[in-house]
Amino acid sequence: MLPMVMDLEALPRIQFYAKCVQSIIVNIGDVYHYIHPELMDEFTLAVQFLHPPLFSRLISLDCHLYGSRAIRSAGIWLAARPPKISLSFLGPTDATCLPVIRSLCHHSASLSSLSLHIGETSGFSEALNECFVNALKPLVNIVCLTAHGKILLTPAVWTCIAQLPNVKEVRSPYSEGFDLDSAWHGFCPPTLDAPFPSLHTIEMGIPSQLAVMVLGCYPLSGVRFLRLLLTDAEDHSPTEQSLIQIVTICKDLRGLAILTPCFDLPVLKLPLPPDLTQLLIYTDGVESINNADLVDLCSKMPNLEDLGLIPVSPPINDDPPSLTLEVIRSIANVCPRLGRASLYINTDILDIQFSFDDPPLPSNHPLSVLGFLPSRVRDCPAVATYLCALFQDARRAPTIVTRAIHFDEYFNWEGRYFCDGFEDSEEEWGNVAEFMRTLRRRVIS
Repeated sequence: MLPMVMDLEALPRIQFYAKCVQSIIVNIGDVYHYIHPELMDEFTLAVQFLHPPLFSRLISLDCHLYGSRAIRSAGIWLAARPPKISLSFLGPTDATCLPVIRSLCHHSASLSSLSLHIGETSGFSEALNECFVNALKPLVNIVCLTAHGKILLTPAVWTCIAQLPNVKEVRSPYSEGFDLDSAWHGFCPPTLDAPFPSLHTIEMGIPSQLAVMVLGCYPLSGVRFLRLLLTDAEDHSPTEQSLIQIVTICKDLRGLAILTPCFDLPVLKLPLPPDLTQLLIYTDGVESINNADLVDLCSKMPNLEDLGLIPVSPPINDDPPSLTLEVIRSIANVCPRLGRASLYINTDILDIQFSFDDPPLPSNHPLSVLGFLPSRVRDCPAVATYLCALFQDARRAPTIVTRAIHFDEYFNWEGRYFCDGFEDSEEEWGNVAEFMRTLRRRVIS
């Protein structure tokens, strides 16, 4: 039986421990039954009226609110004014959330990170946009801004963000039901002296045509990391021209991640930025890229440190990918800083000419992580032998990743898409890694 009232005799002890609390997750509303509603109400009152404030050292507040009653109590928790705030309005959402969002303008001195998740807003989307713009304008110290759905991608909100002096990271995780093209067509952005003065990271789940309009609205000369989940449907694949526009909008990129779950990205036709240190391409069709193609691609990016060329789903047919194990040495030679490579390869070594007398990869090369899922391995001992010959210094041999690459390893929000259905491949590469350890122990003994 959950308690229904707060034990007032325990209040001094609560106040003592509350001084040490730096992070709080608050669940309020109809779907949460971990704490009795009446007890939650009393605890909320304690937060509201106790002096000094109950959580004087609070850094992060994460509020999950379900229903109008819960939303109205959010303002009491926000009074703690921590530098990091996450608000999730769950379930059917109405205009009662607007005062809570509007109150964020009072956090201009303290707020550095804001994450916002709002459910269906079709009945008051215009009011929400206006409210959000007015709340954002005073937040001059905000550094990281995240909002699910499309709220960050409306012309008015995007223009407002462009004027915030300290915003470094903008994230708009993927949500269903994008319909913003009409809002952008005919939009004439106001002239700004220095838009996005501090922005260096953009992460978006977005259709490609909308990405062209949003990213092309203002110069993004300071952006160094661009990560896009392009959500175009299979029967509405983007044009090659729009994809070229997307990868060339940010002139000085260091990191680029593009995920296309529903269409094949024409990787070899894209003019990728030459100064990239990180490149992740997550699309089907990569099995057609051969060794010469990849070496040519990598030679144009000599500073590359992290490379991923991964299919979204295991190919249905039995045709092996065009890349072979030999490509590891080739791309390591043209990318002397390469530290991590995730590739879809053909592991059949019958056609590979190699000998233990071949020179190994230099032991000072930084390549330290290799991932080959969903590549299948039919001869684990042979593949292990080849890799041991390539990396003869056991102390500097790379780690073989034996699990699927998940979406959120590259995006700082919960991903909807990740490599799946590769259990057999995971087990096979686990066997390869074990064979490599066995071979090295035998050499040492």
